[in-house]
Amino acid sequence: MFFPTSLSYALQALVRLPADGSRIAVHDLAERADVPGPFLAKVMQTLAKASIVEGTRGPHGGYRLARLDTQITIATVSQALGEGLGLPACILENRPCSDPGPCLMHNVWLTLRPQLEDCLYGLSIHDIRLMNDPNWEKSLPKLALQKLQPA
Repeated sequence: MFFPTSLSYALQALVRLPADGSRIAVHDLAERADVPGPFLAKVMQTLAKASIVEGTRGPHGGYRLARLDTQITIATVSQALGEGLGLPACILENRPCSDPGPCLMHNVWLTLRPQLEDCLYGLSIHDIRLMNDPNWEKSLPKLALQKLQPA
């Protein structure tokens, strides 16, 4: 995907935090998410400042979700990190195209990009967890399925 590294790492970590409220040490979380520990520690501190996660120091410390996983969306995380989704300006060429100099897909991408952003921004950590279940289509709430269908 085109997500910035900090957003990608944050989402990978958040999906792996237990829904039951138990804590995970950042080094264990980094290992589970297969991301660099020091970078993830900084990301998690930023998410804690935004009240997305709660962090506790000490031998029984670690991170846990500060909200229900249904209340944490990609948009929430992206805003906390000060990141966008990182979708390219042009999907056909390695340069930004524009109305005066469009590529062949310019008008298509102008139409699809906002819809894709809305869909992705609206997905919650809960939705992402469900979609990683082998039977996700059966268990995914109707509302989340509607998010994935084109308008």
